[in-house]
Amino acid sequence: MTWPVFLGCLGVVLWMAALTLVLPGFVEREFRRNGFKAKVRR
Repeated sequence: MTWPVFLGCLGVVLWMAALTLVLPGFVEREFRRNGFKAKVRR
């Protein structure tokens, strides 16, 4: 495995982890600000 491929895979993994951590809180905050309750829970 070459370095560009390794770094690319690592970047994708970190990006997915960041989305998994950040998105739920962001969506919940948006729903609260708009006066809705977050109906979608995973």
